Amino acid sequence: MIATNMAGRGTDIKLRPIEREDLIKHWQKRGLLPSNAKAEMSDDELIGQAYRHMAMTHLGIKKNEAKDLSDDELKLRLLRAWAYQIAQLSGRGKSSESAYANLSEQECIDFIDGCSDYDHLQLGIYNLHKLKVYTSAEEMGGLH
Repeated sequence: MIATNMAGRGTDIKLRPIEREDLIKHWQKRGLLPSNAKAEMSDDELIGQAYRHMAMTHLGIKKNEAKDLSDDELKLRLLRAWAYQIAQLSGRGKSSESAYANLSEQECIDFIDGCSDYDHLQLGIYNLHKLKVYTSAEEMGGLH
């Protein structure tokens, strides 16, 4: 445990392994996973469910339409939407949404990574394009 002083008050930061159940509850509270996600699911299932859930909530894709799409297709739709939104915020990139409709997954990721952290934070998508099941704070990049 590390004790710090923030705004004149002592704050404890607990550095311990991230329990899978805690991570799932955390993601569910923040709207990244549906309520039926379980710790017994594989990492790939959880990530797939996360992108599926975000596509339905963030992009307005209906459940019936989402059922017919693969996890990869839903993730790609999210990446394209995020790339477009970041381009609008930052004034970089292409100006029309249709210009992002044919970008590959890697092209979207490269564009998103090339923009500033500030642009990501304004949209609330910081590193969602690199989502994975973490087991420790060190794996997530440590404390900043």
